[in-house]
Amino acid sequence: MDLKEEKMRPELCEMTTVSDYENYARSSLRRSSLSYYQYGAGDGITLRENIDAYKRYLIIPRYLRGISHLDLSTTVLGHVIDFPVCVSPTGSQRGAHVDAEVATARACGAM
Repeated sequence: MDLKEEKMRPELCEMTTVSDYENYARSSLRRSSLSYYQYGAGDGITLRENIDAYKRYLIIPRYLRGISHLDLSTTVLGHVIDFPVCVSPTGSQRGAHVDAEVATARACGAM
């Protein structure tokens, strides 16, 4: 990748849609890794089911709401968590980053 391409890449904070992340992946990953992530394993049933499941949810923005007290906590499997982001175990992350699953574990630990 040359310097011009590097400057054109968005910063993480600028990416807001799945398409933004897919475009970033297309410009960053080796073709073999991109294909693995795009098409899923086996016959792709789980990938299609996940895509269909996310289509059933909408994020409805709430404008002009008070933000003096924010509470993002929720309960997952009977445990209260402060931040409603969970990371499931996955494999083959080395196709995207040299530190692979170790980097994911470090990021989770930092939250």
